[in-house]
Amino acid sequence: MDLKANLELPGWLSGKKRVDKWVVIVLGLFGLALLIGAAGLALADWRMQREVAAKSAEAEAAAAQLIDPVQSIKRVLNTEQVQGLAARALENPDTSDDLFAYVNGRMSQISEVRVFPADLTSTLPEDLGPNGYALFDMLLSALDGHQALLQIHQVLQPPVMFDAVPIRSGDEVLGVLVAGMSPEMLLNAFQPEFSELGFVRLSQYNGSQRSSTLRELGDPGLLGDVPERVTVPGTQFRIEYPRVQMISLVSGSWLLMMLLIGLACLVGAVLLWRSSQKWALESRIEEAKRSRESLTADEEEVPALEQPRAPHTESDQQDAETPPAEKSRVQQQVEVAPPLTLKYNIPEKRKLKEAEHQPVELSREIFRAYDIRGVIDRTLDSGVARSVGQAIGTVALEKNAGPVVVARDGRLSGPYLMQGVIEGILSTGCDVLDIGAVPTGVLYFAAHEIAAGSGVMITGSHNPPDY
Repeated sequence: MDLKANLELPGWLSGKKRVDKWVVIVLGLFGLALLIGAAGLALADWRMQREVAAKSAEAEAAAAQLIDPVQSIKRVLNTEQVQGLAARALENPDTSDDLFAYVNGRMSQISEVRVFPADLTSTLPEDLGPNGYALFDMLLSALDGHQALLQIHQVLQPPVMFDAVPIRSGDEVLGVLVAGMSPEMLLNAFQPEFSELGFVRLSQYNGSQRSSTLRELGDPGLLGDVPERVTVPGTQFRIEYPRVQMISLVSGSWLLMMLLIGLACLVGAVLLWRSSQKWALESRIEEAKRSRESLTADEEEVPALEQPRAPHTESDQQDAETPPAEKSRVQQQVEVAPPLTLKYNIPEKRKLKEAEHQPVELSREIFRAYDIRGVIDRTLDSGVARSVGQAIGTVALEKNAGPVVVARDGRLSGPYLMQGVIEGILSTGCDVLDIGAVPTGVLYFAAHEIAAGSGVMITGSHNPPDY
């Protein structure tokens, strides 16, 4: 397989195979900075979102602390027994004590109850006391079918909290039941957690007058000019706390764009770096090839060059004394002399030996924990090597780990074992990169740089020649 063919760069890269390292560094750093920046912005938004959620949860929990006692008051006043006693008190005011006793027994915080008929023409606000107009407004709301909002009348000393419900008999509204109780019943239940909010205020607002503060916890300076407010259902109470607003540092589309550009820059930097590495390896291979061609050309020209000799030697004197005819005959003999040959050809001898021996059967004893080890013509030959190659090629294809780089050391059996391994790998459809006789470290380098990390080294290490 042509090693150079496996070093071709992707077609979409520029014609310049080598990229300046500073371009790669700057591109990679820019992509990394975008990814880190996007991650930092996303983390900041996530923290902001968590902070907003925590503050909102504390505000809702603060309001929930008041909802339960408010609903308990309204449930007691709307029970069938209380409604019946209130209707009877409308007809006979002398039974009002029975109504109070029952209501106080159900909820000891209620300190007074009063009933008013549906016809309020004879009821004057100024006759109802210092808080007469506020009470009269609650009566009108209840008779109009609206829920009377629980409220604290601070004009009274001490302040009193009132709630009002219609007195019904079926679908008919007979009058209004008003219950008075200590505000501490509700204020004692208001003990909210405000570690995230920093400040919480419970206030009362009737829609027309300025709101009044009932209780506040924390640092008022955190509230600001436009606080957040949560209304407690069925009351004139509001929970006020510092404004909670989610401000995203970057939108989702911009964040996605930063991530994609950052990843693209990093991938581009890696591809350019790999391109430069392949270009450098290709250049070294071409340079080595040119060096070998130049060395071969020089060796072929050496016989034609005149070899200088030291002057005034004994041979010079003999050449000077040799007749011209004899000189011509000696030169002719040198020119027609056959090239030097060995008595035997090592590759041919190995081929004959390979053909003469009985094929070796594949034995499990050659498989060790970290290598496949045997003795030539006894437990290893080209046939066994071919079987091993088939197994390697099959596994490489299954794990998408091809091509496989194959190399050998300088042993005489190396070429034939290597040929068997290569034939076995190729028979499975897996590609092979044959890098010849090289040190083991070169195989590692080639497997990492020009392949996917797979390689086979055929070597006997420090063992005798047949191992």
